[in-house]
Amino acid sequence: MKLRIIAVTLAILALAGAAVLLWRLVFPDDEARIVRTIDRAAEAVAIKNGEPPVAPVKMHKLEMLLDERIEYNLRFNRREFSGSLERREVLANLAVLRKSGLKFDLKISGQNVSVEGDAARTEAEASITGVANGESFSLQEDVEISLVRRNGEWLISRIHCRNVMEK
Repeated sequence: MKLRIIAVTLAILALAGAAVLLWRLVFPDDEARIVRTIDRAAEAVAIKNGEPPVAPVKMHKLEMLLDERIEYNLRFNRREFSGSLERREVLANLAVLRKSGLKFDLKISGQNVSVEGDAARTEAEASITGVANGESFSLQEDVEISLVRRNGEWLISRIHCRNVMEK
């Protein structure tokens, strides 16, 4: 009898654990959604080797991503440029980069996310590696990315970059 109670209790605990795991997969928390938003944006922006300079499918995917994941006016701060860009300006600048023949990969790692209501901020490291004019390059920068929640979705609203040496 005791053995049966233990087996039933273990089965209930296993089912509860599976239900929690399934719930987290179907309904991720804000932190997971924010990390996924940023990772998808980085993947969409990258220009891989062997990819046509202006692949229509990639540009369409990028345009959709910008509409779904970037605030209409994206604020961007870096030594070379500081200001606000509309989504279409971001897309136009990315198209120019693609036509230039530049190839690069962008990875965002070590995200430290903090959420306060409908605003969030993450500090992370951006790693950019690629080839420009036949020469390899690598760049590491600390980034601070701000997001806002609009209609239940997290949108990137501000990107602040600084070289690791600027810490």
